[in-house]
Amino acid sequence: EALVAPDIDRVLSLAIEQSKRDVDSTCTVLGISPDPLQWSADDVQSWVMFTLQHFRLAPVPAEYFAMDGTALVALTEEEFNRRAPQAGSTLYAQLEIWKAARHESWRPAPWSEQERTSPKPVPAGLPSADDMSDDEDSESVSVSTPGAGSGSAGGKAKSGSTHIHLWQFLKELLASPQVHGSAIRWLDRSNGVFKIEDSVRVARLWGKRKNRPAMNYDKLSRSIRQYYKKGIMKKTERSQRLVYQFCHPYCL
Repeated sequence: EALVAPDIDRVLSLAIEQSKRDVDSTCTVLGISPDPLQWSADDVQSWVMFTLQHFRLAPVPAEYFAMDGTALVALTEEEFNRRAPQAGSTLYAQLEIWKAARHESWRPAPWSEQERTSPKPVPAGLPSADDMSDDEDSESVSVSTPGAGSGSAGGKAKSGSTHIHLWQFLKELLASPQVHGSAIRWLDRSNGVFKIEDSVRVARLWGKRKNRPAMNYDKLSRSIRQYYKKGIMKKTERSQRLVYQFCHPYCL
């Protein structure tokens, strides 16, 4: 019996490692944060559709989960089942895994705070913070709050919204055409081709999100060009001004 506890610990450890990998890969494919509380309504839809397809569950009308991550996390299992009788339990269980992962010390590579202090290999095609240009590099730096000690809980809580890469931010804007359609829009959604219609507005929105008032489109476009080297974005077949293209799987 004395061997039971270590065995359980080992099984739990393996399960946690597998959960890390699953969350990591899903974050990469969907371009969403590992923290469900930071999901937009579009991120929630992407996660729900992905989970339904992954577990071969019956489709659920999009309007049943038309909410942001904060609202999704607040749902009880009963509310999940009421919205999706056949899939609710699975969706709820998967969300519990993500919520638990959020409380672990780890973070998937693209969003990792530890990447700043102890660089580790990241999956092929994903940029590490240390080999980007000055503009891209500073995207990954958390905004420390006055009086918050280095790594203090208060500092991290305040800086959470700034932990987003530019390519994710652009997809976030593209996912809300009713709000941002005049500034940025898809030209060919299936192939990841989009056009920035209002470069000043997009740069201003990015600067606001990252708490960098001096942001302009020249700096933002330099960061985009860095993505060409990383396999996240590429030049379109027919070069056009302010037209860009996501590579697979970032175009999903």
